[in-house]
Amino acid sequence: MPRRHRPNLAARHALSPAAVAAWLAFAGPAFAGEATDATGAAPIERAGLLGLRVTLSGQLNRAVLVAADGGGTNAFFADNDHSSTRLTGVVETGGGMTWSAGAAVEVEVNANATTEVSQRDLWGDTNSKLNERRLEVWFGMSRLGRLWIGHGPMATEDTSEVDISGTTLAGGSDIGDVAGGLFFRSGDGSLTHIRVGDAFTNLDGLGKRDRLRYDTPEIGGLTVSASVDEHQAWDVAVRSAASFGGAEIKGAAGLASGDSDRHRVNGSASLRLPSGWVATLAGGWEDVEQGRAITAVYIKTGWRGDIWAIGENAVSVDGAVVRNMETTGGIAWVAGLQAVQVVDDWATDLYVGLRFHVYDHPTRELPAVAAALLGARLRF
Repeated sequence: MPRRHRPNLAARHALSPAAVAAWLAFAGPAFAGEATDATGAAPIERAGLLGLRVTLSGQLNRAVLVAADGGGTNAFFADNDHSSTRLTGVVETGGGMTWSAGAAVEVEVNANATTEVSQRDLWGDTNSKLNERRLEVWFGMSRLGRLWIGHGPMATEDTSEVDISGTTLAGGSDIGDVAGGLFFRSGDGSLTHIRVGDAFTNLDGLGKRDRLRYDTPEIGGLTVSASVDEHQAWDVAVRSAASFGGAEIKGAAGLASGDSDRHRVNGSASLRLPSGWVATLAGGWEDVEQGRAITAVYIKTGWRGDIWAIGENAVSVDGAVVRNMETTGGIAWVAGLQAVQVVDDWATDLYVGLRFHVYDHPTRELPAVAAALLGARLRF
């Protein structure tokens, strides 16, 4: 498994604008009417011939990232890579029946991603890139589960990112999402080759790949998943959700064998009480080589509720410690503060996050990197 930020992700293939335009030209006439999805957005939806249901949805997520690295302060206009700008099309049939089938195409439009902008490239990559997130089909039966074929999430995707705090837009367990492209400076003020995303990880699963995946039916709030990719990397995961006495709890755990026969164990859990108090815990372990293993621990606490009538509010503080990620003996830690305001009538989420990144390198003195993220996500 690679050691850079998001070490679990396989390379995403770029899609040409012409290819997406052709797909929309084919699907576009079928879309009419509105329905509200789980996020509160209003995707365009149409039931067609043979019981087919076609849905088009998406989001635009832009932010200003301001960073101070001990040698200067820079500002970037960026796309928030935690929940990137994207467009999703889904075709499915069999709804309400014992069997189902469908297909999904999802692409992200990434210009100046928060994981890529840096002090060495102040203007960033202003050319929008279309990257595939999902190109897959599925078949399922209510009693047997669902089989997925194509490019999409492996079984362990997001098993380190279960978080019902409502503030993940401003900061979650994947620390590099907010400012992963920024470089640490050395003691003399010069930029090093070490990025924030090199020192931090949440040891999440194997990401999105060309794979075969199977999910069991939900039994007693539990779902088990397994997948294998084209290079024979494999993983298994279990997910759970429950509620009791007005409280809500969700969790996930995974085991993966990825690139170079490295093994990873990870998981996360999040609890919300009726009072609105939320707590999240995530962690993982991965063997890298003899005598060296990467470990990561993340914790968050906060509150989520309704103060104003315009929409839900959420605030939180978080912290993480990662060992041996960039090099043996390296210890990276972070502390942060997040706030999100949902505006229901606009299908928009406003957010702000502050983080302080420290990397205790075994042989070098590296000043801390502070980052502030202010942005808005429009869902449609």
